[in-house]
Amino acid sequence: MENFSLFNDESDDYICNIINIIMFLILNYLVKGYSKLFFNFDYLVKSYFILFFIFDYLVKDYFILFLVLTI
Repeated sequence: MENFSLFNDESDDYICNIINIIMFLILNYLVKGYSKLFFNFDYLVKSYFILFFIFDYLVKDYFILFLVLTI
C-alpha cells in the first residue's frame, strides 16, 4: 500500500516552496518599507539579504534564512 501521509517527500517540497514564497513576499515588503525611511546604502544592504534568500531557496538550507530574519 502507498503511504498517504502528508509528510512524504513530494508534499514536503510543496510545503517548503509555499513557505519560501511567503517569506520572500514578507521580506520584499519589509525592504520596500524600510527603503522609504533610510538611505540608499541601507536599501542596498537589505537587497543583499534578498540575494541570500534566493540562494537559500535554491539550496533549501534554512540557516541563511534564519540569519536574515534575525538580523
